[in-house]
Amino acid sequence: MKVDAGDWRAIVLRYQKPDVRRAVTQLFTTLLPLAAMMYAMYLSLAWSYWLTLALSVPTAGFLVRTFIIMHDCGHGSFLPSQRWNNLVGWVTGVLTATPYSEWRHEHAIHHATAGDLDRPRPWRHRYAHRGRVSRARAWGRLRYRLYRNPVLLLVFGPPISCLASVFRAASHQAGLQRPRASGPPTWASPWRSPRSP
Repeated sequence: MKVDAGDWRAIVLRYQKPDVRRAVTQLFTTLLPLAAMMYAMYLSLAWSYWLTLALSVPTAGFLVRTFIIMHDCGHGSFLPSQRWNNLVGWVTGVLTATPYSEWRHEHAIHHATAGDLDRPRPWRHRYAHRGRVSRARAWGRLRYRLYRNPVLLLVFGPPISCLASVFRAASHQAGLQRPRASGPPTWASPWRSPRSP
């Protein structure tokens, strides 16, 4: 069954408006269990590291839910007030070790440029589609395959991304980053001082 664009808009329309009651319920059913599970992990250290490891699995699930709340706050869709979205986003960002303002800015750029494969971005591999990969030299094809490897993306990618985000936010707060005319900061910009060329 084919659904046209007008039907899709009607289907998703009811999900586009924030619902305060559901948002508050999500906060309570996410943050309270997360706190309880973290406390249980702390207590379990006295008994067994294996028990602590077992408890880390459901705790990680609640941490992912916390990140999803931060994501929705970044889109301004979790609560009707932007001020409250930013407050909840900041708190959930602290809990997930993600600098909220920096992440929100980068995520907005991601949404604005996700389909534009011809203009490379600092976080996007330059061989973004099959034609470019096939025309690349051997080293370029290998780099692309390593970059797109699921193990590297899913195991090493998230911690590297989080650490890079935290570093960029800390560098920005310390005044190490020069304001740019347009576009996001490059990977090299946090290393430059305002006085460097």
